[in-house]
Amino acid sequence: MELNPNEYFQEKYYKVSHAALSDLNRKTPTEGLIRFLNGLNEFVFGGFVQNENQSEEEVIHLMYAEYTTEFSCFVLPIPAEYPKTDELIVVFAREIAILNLKRDFFEVYNTLQHQRETILESLGYFTFDPDTTPSGMIIAKGQKIVPVHKLNRVWFYANQFKDVTHEAIKFQDQEKYIYLMVDDSNGLIKIGSSKNPKYREGTLQSKEPKISLVAYWRVPKLIENELHQMYRNKRVRGEWFRLTISELDEIKQFMESLCTSD
Repeated sequence: MELNPNEYFQEKYYKVSHAALSDLNRKTPTEGLIRFLNGLNEFVFGGFVQNENQSEEEVIHLMYAEYTTEFSCFVLPIPAEYPKTDELIVVFAREIAILNLKRDFFEVYNTLQHQRETILESLGYFTFDPDTTPSGMIIAKGQKIVPVHKLNRVWFYANQFKDVTHEAIKFQDQEKYIYLMVDDSNGLIKIGSSKNPKYREGTLQSKEPKISLVAYWRVPKLIENELHQMYRNKRVRGEWFRLTISELDEIKQFMESLCTSD
């Protein structure tokens, strides 16, 4: 039975020692690895290619290494034409973001995809992002074509909250909407309140054009304070928080519980 992306990741990923990474750098040195091993960078992304079991199938080994409290290096082997690569890299990116909360999930995902894209093209593949490249623009004579999706933060969050219920059935006399907005320039999430979230989005965009509304619910204003308390340790400033995708899922479930009748 074919493994789903989570199962594949748990079964296939492996760790690399500092000595093994140094040996890899001696064989195929890169500027990023050199700087990392010399202590100039605290993390590095990379990748290399191997033919598994002497077969003709090329396998891309995507790598992430960091120095935090200790050295860590994780490698995920992915066949060049594996059909669920995008979902698999989502799993890898989430694991990295959990390992180091300083790493932004979207930046990690897109960096891993860039590493994969670079390796694929070095192997003679033609790569493209289906979300930004019209199909009629693709010309790849004699080349194998591989789509490489990049993630747009605003689209991802909007899709995450696309089916929310805006009205809280359990409460009466609500005067405000509680909303979530994302600043695409830094990934911060704003938990705020407004009588008109879409108008509020416009006023914020006049100063910060990369701010977008992703979700809102009509509930008592005290819920805003409750959310601020729930995530007080993730507050960066004012109403802006650095939240993970899992924490946004928690907010969605919490708010939906208020918007569902008994």
